Amino acid sequence: MYTGVLYHQGRNKADAFFSRILDLAGQACNLANEARYVGLIGAMLRDLQPFHYQIPDARYEKRLGKTMVICDKEKAKGIARESCIKAAEVLGGVGDPRLKEDNIVLIPEGWLHKAKVSAFRIGRFPVTVEEYKQFIEDGGYEKKKYWSAGGYGMFSEPRE
Repeated sequence: MYTGVLYHQGRNKADAFFSRILDLAGQACNLANEARYVGLIGAMLRDLQPFHYQIPDARYEKRLGKTMVICDKEKAKGIARESCIKAAEVLGGVGDPRLKEDNIVLIPEGWLHKAKVSAFRIGRFPVTVEEYKQFIEDGGYEKKKYWSAGGYGMFSEPRE
């Protein structure tokens, strides 16, 4: 919401603001602090989606890739566990950027544990709070196409 105000002050101001945050990220003394800066930018970029704003500074993608190393078991081996946990908490708060990519995979028809199943699609990662919130905001409870397994019309909001 406040990010939109920044954007309306002019794209140059928004670009300069993000550039300064990236300067600070470059000075971060550890992965968790760097993730805080990257997470802040990620949250702000989500607010700017209605304006189709793309951050022009290539350092953002580079820093994002650096902090996302915590999601790769092999690449994260040399990083202190505490640092990985803190970075993961920060990134978890702003959403996992991998989920914005192709998060659905096709499971082909075949035999599974001696039971034949039809082909189906399933997410690569568990549903996040962010994705569920988006489902609700997009009117997912009112869209019959999401309820082919049953339950359409039985709910209008999440149950406790």
